[in-house]
Amino acid sequence: GTIELRAVGGDDHEMPWRTLEIVPPVKIESFRVQLTPPSYTGEPSTTAPENGSQLRALVGTRLQIKAKANRPIQAARWHDPARPEPMKGRVNEPQVAANRKKLKQGQPTVEFEVTITKPGSATHRLSLVDKDGFENASALQLEIVGIADPSPVVALDQPAVDQLVTPNAVVSLLATAKDERRLKEIAIEFRAEVFNVLNRPAL
Repeated sequence: GTIELRAVGGDDHEMPWRTLEIVPPVKIESFRVQLTPPSYTGEPSTTAPENGSQLRALVGTRLQIKAKANRPIQAARWHDPARPEPMKGRVNEPQVAANRKKLKQGQPTVEFEVTITKPGSATHRLSLVDKDGFENASALQLEIVGIADPSPVVALDQPAVDQLVTPNAVVSLLATAKDERRLKEIAIEFRAEVFNVLNRPAL
């Protein structure tokens, strides 16, 4: 909307009216996040529900964030509590297209890439600066929850205790491994030590 104003004093009413245009802050109309898990998981990239307010992902997951603003912007910054300085986003301004003899300005998009570096919850925010220099310091808030991936649990079930065997003995081994995610590889590492039983000191 607009407001018209002027200054008057006594019988002086000659000052022309000035028009003040009220412009709401630039805002995000929609955003989308693509999640790429750590490579060791072997899991494919997924897309989070559009315009969600919270994301949960493994530590090491890479987030590709793409947001659409409602009008042209000159700068965008992503504020991560784990970083001392905000990240500058890549602003993509669409081409102005003719539409029935009128110029129509498309909606700009901004892109960021963020990696979850530690477990726990943190609130990230996106700030936008429009072409006139006005800033919306909290155009978007997103809670990102980093989930730790605990190490696999491995147990040697057989043999249950240390054993002394002959050089040609066949030893049966039984081990179990568990993980909250799928196991990519299971292997047994061993080391052979040779003891001279005949030279052992007498008890």
